[in-house]
Amino acid sequence: MANPASWTCPNCRRRVPRYATTCHCGARRTDAAPADTGAAGPPLPRGGGWRQLPWSVWLALGIAAAAVIALIVLMFLPPEPPPRIPLLGHIDRAPTPVPRR
Repeated sequence: MANPASWTCPNCRRRVPRYATTCHCGARRTDAAPADTGAAGPPLPRGGGWRQLPWSVWLALGIAAAAVIALIVLMFLPPEPPPRIPLLGHIDRAPTPVPRR
């Protein structure tokens, strides 16, 4: 099936618009054979790629998106102060309270 909107360059096999008389490589449209205009084959279907993905791929994409969103939220949370861990060998030098009678 010939594409009326373009022609195929005989030198580099690019699809060139019909209004252009020369290709980027310098070949002229008159050098192209008339039978060579439909060498590219039938057009590929468009828009069906995402719709034909299996549910497991959608599940993996959803989990990845949730993980990215959770990491972004965690980046903006204020940090917690580190817990106070007593050091080994630390002696408290504060005066001991006197017990009341």
